Amino acid sequence: LRMRRAVSLLVLFCLASITAGHGEGSLGDGILCKPCTEALDRVQYALVEGKTHEVVVDILVGICDAVSVVVHPLNTEVCSGILRAFGSIIVDSLAEEYINGTEFCSAIHLCPSVSTRAMEGWEGLDLGVPASMREPKLQQECADVGTFAQVTDIHLDLHYKEGSSSDCTEPMCCRSGEGKGDTYASYWGHYSCDVPEVLVRNGFFAAGDLKPDFVLFTGDAPPHDDWQLGEGMTVDEARQDQLNHSIAVAEMLKEAFPGVPIFPTVGNHENFPVDQFDAPPNDWLMPSLSSVWESFLPPDALETVKYSGFYTTPVSVSNGSIRKLRVVTLMAMYCDVINFYLITGISDQANELKWLNETLAQARADGEDVILNTHIPLGDVTCFSSYARVLNEITSAYSDIIVGIFTGHTHNDQMEVLWDRSTEAHTPLSVVYIAPSITTYQGLNPSFRVYSYCRHQLADGSSRLLDYAQYSTDMSKLMAGGQSVQPEWKEIYSFKKEYNVDSLSPSSVAEIIGRMEADVEGSEDLTKYVDHFYTGRPPKCDKSCRVDMLCNLNYTVFDDIYACDKNNGGPKYGFSEILNLILSRVDPDYMRKFKLFNLF
Repeated sequence: LRMRRAVSLLVLFCLASITAGHGEGSLGDGILCKPCTEALDRVQYALVEGKTHEVVVDILVGICDAVSVVVHPLNTEVCSGILRAFGSIIVDSLAEEYINGTEFCSAIHLCPSVSTRAMEGWEGLDLGVPASMREPKLQQECADVGTFAQVTDIHLDLHYKEGSSSDCTEPMCCRSGEGKGDTYASYWGHYSCDVPEVLVRNGFFAAGDLKPDFVLFTGDAPPHDDWQLGEGMTVDEARQDQLNHSIAVAEMLKEAFPGVPIFPTVGNHENFPVDQFDAPPNDWLMPSLSSVWESFLPPDALETVKYSGFYTTPVSVSNGSIRKLRVVTLMAMYCDVINFYLITGISDQANELKWLNETLAQARADGEDVILNTHIPLGDVTCFSSYARVLNEITSAYSDIIVGIFTGHTHNDQMEVLWDRSTEAHTPLSVVYIAPSITTYQGLNPSFRVYSYCRHQLADGSSRLLDYAQYSTDMSKLMAGGQSVQPEWKEIYSFKKEYNVDSLSPSSVAEIIGRMEADVEGSEDLTKYVDHFYTGRPPKCDKSCRVDMLCNLNYTVFDDIYACDKNNGGPKYGFSEILNLILSRVDPDYMRKFKLFNLF
């Protein structure tokens, strides 16, 4: 019984990782705080008692099977597969050293207090961040406008089967069974599943037809099938399956954008098990991905990719008119809350942030502007707030040279503004541009984005991003028409026209937020934003939902977003998307049922 209670929280973590999308958080205020802290204490006690890792993992599988009956019925392969993948990492980490349960559970948003858990080795560490050297100024006229595309969260499924069912006992379907009516997996895809190769290829070529100067791929090529070990795969086979998806996406990118520079980013789904990434040396993922990306990046960038996933390289386009522009790409798993290698503490893994600081300093010295890419947005619930704060400090100091911060991960169309709040004026410094996904999972229309920018460097250092056009195709029409119809990738909106602003500059985005805040319930701008957030398929969004949208726009650290929600009438339960779908799937008897497992 003691062990059942001890591992139940860890089971919830793992169930969340295989069922959760990245929508609005819905975790109750402190519902899982006590079991989280008790679970960590009891697991560590059990390990001290001499329980073997295999025994603990077997118990994890048993509890998962039992809990899934209450939460979301899964076949036995899912629990076995996911927990044999994650379980050893969790148990090994907990066996390494004692962890303070209160601090850890607060850090991952399961306890209501803001975490005081600091970044180990960062206190007192001089990153050498200089003060910003240039104030933002008004946009000059641009005589040479170029474009670049962003594609993200592809989640290609090479095992997708037309005619199969979208209703199954796995977290992701459209691979088996016989679909009928609404559950029929169409030729082009289904709202409940990841996407087939034919849709990905079609979308890439539609973006390629727009002739961008370069392309940002901000991560997540493989599907959401995290339970491969339960289907009889070995670890090596599961890893190869992940890599096969990355290879397929890379090949399609090359075909759709011939001769166009492509700058890839590691997502949280590239690895197996997903989200798990230890400090270097990495035994398989990065050496493998560096080989896949050989045609995208120069040798010096591939060396740091092979080491730990991050890199920098200048942008060079065929017309030769581009100004000094540099891409800097981070490894987002070093802030990933679901990365169980970080259970024992978060530090500057592989000296990534020190490297970032030095790279930005050199870019400024060389007169370069920077496109900063990372997969997980700074303020996302799955990014440790303490990591996000350090990253905020660095990006704030270099906001004068950062064109924008480009991310994906959430699958939604959204933004975050990084502010200088040191004065009463509150100056907007940078914008985190979060593009919606190619995948339809869960319930979204496939999308990609094309930005317009000024190719030449403006003398006053003003905003370099001019606008973006958001493209999407209506999956409901494709599901109804099948192979007889072709996707229509339409421009859904231009940011400048939709929100009536001059550019994509931080001050323009701040202007829009100001209008939204002036009339939270009636703002047409906010209504448009909610609609685009869900790629045209929005659920009902009441006042608390609209407040939450504004809080997410205004802050780039999750702890600050939660405080904003709490202080301004946002969602009463503003914690962790990690358990979002678990709680949203259960009935009102949820608490009573879980007491059967002595969780509370």
